[in-house]
Amino acid sequence: MHLTLTLAFLASSALVSATLHPARSNTKNKCPSFYKCDATKVSNTIQAAECSHNTRTYENQTFAVFMTDHQYDGNHGYPYGTCYAYACLEPTLDEMLDNDDCWTFFWKSRVKSEIVFLIDKGINDGYGTDCIKDPNTSERSFAALSLLTGGIYIGDETNGNIVSRSLRVFMTGSQVVWDHRLHFKGTEQDDPEYAFKLKSLNQRIAQRLLHLCFQNGGIYTKFGQQVATFNHGLPMEYTKTLAQLQDQAKPVSFEEVRQTIEVEMGRPWQQIFRELDETPIASASLAQVHHAVDHQGRDLAVKVQYQHLESQMKADIQVIKWAFQLIEYYFPDVQIQWLFPEFKSALLSELDFENEKYNSRRIADLFKHNNSVHVPIVYDELSTKRMMSMEFISAPKISEIDAIRKLGLDPPEVARSLCEVFSEMVFCHGFVHCDPHAGNIFVRRNPDPLVKRKEQLVLLDHGLYRELDTEFRKTYCDLWRAMLMRDSVLLDECGKKLNVGELAKYLPLLFTYRTMDHKGRLDMAMSESERKKLSDDLKSMRFSNHHYGKQVTDFLEQLPRDMLFVFRTNNMIRGLNKDLGGTTRCKVCCRAECNRRY
Repeated sequence: MHLTLTLAFLASSALVSATLHPARSNTKNKCPSFYKCDATKVSNTIQAAECSHNTRTYENQTFAVFMTDHQYDGNHGYPYGTCYAYACLEPTLDEMLDNDDCWTFFWKSRVKSEIVFLIDKGINDGYGTDCIKDPNTSERSFAALSLLTGGIYIGDETNGNIVSRSLRVFMTGSQVVWDHRLHFKGTEQDDPEYAFKLKSLNQRIAQRLLHLCFQNGGIYTKFGQQVATFNHGLPMEYTKTLAQLQDQAKPVSFEEVRQTIEVEMGRPWQQIFRELDETPIASASLAQVHHAVDHQGRDLAVKVQYQHLESQMKADIQVIKWAFQLIEYYFPDVQIQWLFPEFKSALLSELDFENEKYNSRRIADLFKHNNSVHVPIVYDELSTKRMMSMEFISAPKISEIDAIRKLGLDPPEVARSLCEVFSEMVFCHGFVHCDPHAGNIFVRRNPDPLVKRKEQLVLLDHGLYRELDTEFRKTYCDLWRAMLMRDSVLLDECGKKLNVGELAKYLPLLFTYRTMDHKGRLDMAMSESERKKLSDDLKSMRFSNHHYGKQVTDFLEQLPRDMLFVFRTNNMIRGLNKDLGGTTRCKVCCRAECNRRY
């Protein structure tokens, strides 16, 4: 249940100004000085909207401006604040661009029973004074709304559609939250219908998230891709649906691509490339890739960053920050704001293609001894901070099992190579590709017929890497030694170094699907008695502590940040290994060998 609600609140992250905060306007003494927004007419996520049609005084309010003041009343579960009823002169554009607070504009139509939402940033003081005194005179408020709407539309078009993107999230989030409330109304968790209802709800939420990610692109696509990789921890409805985002993000027009290339290179594209395909071969979250041929006859994959991405990224990152605040507000046991700095840093690093060029060259050098992996060559003279030209390679994705078989390759052997390469990154080099989803790894026949391995992995998208701390890497190696040797003393020592204390005994379960008490081989599943013992242990831990959710988030927060990136990468490789038919035994043996070499 917490999983579903967490995803719901991530999807509704733009609900900040009307969702969390009490509303203030500039016309005094028209509402009670304090109000309780119980949201019976709109929703608990649109408290200010309820106040906008003034159910407290039963007057016909047509337009209102509300101001957030970031106050809460924990006894009631919803915001309390000062409410002054009628509309005031709209803020200026400069005021709306201030970062400190949000203006929220609501208009109640006189003809239709509907509310129109327009959200943008606003001021935190200096309230307007030219307020409407008579609520029955709507000309001024309608004119103000018309001017405001036009101004926001023009500003939105020239600033990467930031407002429309936020409104899209607002509507999706509202649908998700209400669907969740209505779907489970009167249904307890022990009800036989509960599981069926949860499955159908998950599918609807997943479809809405997919549509939102396709529409907004950028950071939303990145979020959807990451959700899709958790195929061992999330319901199949999410992972299967959002897997469509791996390399099928919404593409932009060729005209936009052409403009970016010509601005970056300072000349018409025909002087740079002999051929440039208008249709992209892949569309990712931050850029799309086109096939090209340069004037030397080289086949190229040209990666071009989306326009307005930098301005969109700043706004979207703020939305994600608000999402984390929403989750903590509704679920005090789930404290996740400590994740935000790492999340923000990782996203910003991917915006700079110079950083990606450096990473690709470094990882290629580290694996120059290993013929089973290839990193495409990057051509500096055809690359900038926002576009990158590299060697074009035609090959199936690692998730395209049938295509891999048609090459005469064995998918389980591909899985073995995959585990070996990423184990070497972690244990031997401490320089780790942290976004190894299926769209970023191709498989082809090894071009060298003399090598033993027939398969060769092609690693793409080198924007996100993690340099592991040396001490952490040593502890991580000791952790694997403890798990392989079933050394409980060494495991406890590693737990102390990793700041997880008594929860260290569950680390083997996360990495090997086995507990330290498991008596069988690595390729053998836990016995029924072992599963029951583990289940009873987890249940007793949960029910003896009402703050179980906080225990879990505290556990994650205490871990070294390097461990979080290793967890994420390990989870992605685990999913690919499973899809290829690889075994846990093979994966563990690969890590044991790399551990020994380190």
